[in-house]
Amino acid sequence: MSLKLTVWAATMGLCLSFVASGEARAATFTFADPEVDFIAADGPLFGGSLDGVGDEVFSTFSNVILAPPFQEERSIAEFNISGFTVPPGEAITSAIFQVQINTTILFGPGYEPGDNPERLAVYGYVGNGIAETSDFQAGTLLDTVDTSSAFVGQLLTFDVTEFFQGLVSNGASFGGLGVRAEELGAIALEESSTLGFPRLTIATSAVSTTVPEPTSVLGLLGFGALGAGSMLKRKQKKLLNSAS
Repeated sequence: MSLKLTVWAATMGLCLSFVASGEARAATFTFADPEVDFIAADGPLFGGSLDGVGDEVFSTFSNVILAPPFQEERSIAEFNISGFTVPPGEAITSAIFQVQINTTILFGPGYEPGDNPERLAVYGYVGNGIAETSDFQAGTLLDTVDTSSAFVGQLLTFDVTEFFQGLVSNGASFGGLGVRAEELGAIALEESSTLGFPRLTIATSAVSTTVPEPTSVLGLLGFGALGAGSMLKRKQKKLLNSAS
């Protein structure tokens, strides 16, 4: 192969290696109205004491109450992610947990209608698909939202991305998310298969989707051609010197 052809091939190979790139990919997966959702409760109203350890569970996702010394209720959902896999070449870019307020008018021992918590928090833990009293105290804090001006139908969104990145990476089957009141008060959340609450949405996208701009490719081509010209000049000079 001549020097000209060799340099041209090398230059074009360099440029094409930057141009060739897979198209950007993205996908969204929604887990709505999980089969495993419940209230875990603590306090004298449930046969125990208000000590941070669950005393009873109820098969509904609704109340979030903090009313010492009488009771605390936390609404919990466990999402089955055992069949979820990240598409090849992609990674989890976001995981969002959403709940909707059903009513702000609750009353009972320790709180009055309209006494809503200033903030709600979500805690995450590795679940097992079973509603247990121990789930009351399980988990680590993932995110909080402001509910100081809570209203019926309000959509509350919690960022649980890092938590589910870890769960999926470790092959967990269930991701548990517990909603707790951070301040005194009571509020009720929606549980609805029709509306799809509570809801977990996981988004993925390609690990790398960087494609150089056309001007960058042209610049590389020009640089390669310039380099090729320089190599040819050096080759010709060497041949003239050897002939003299």
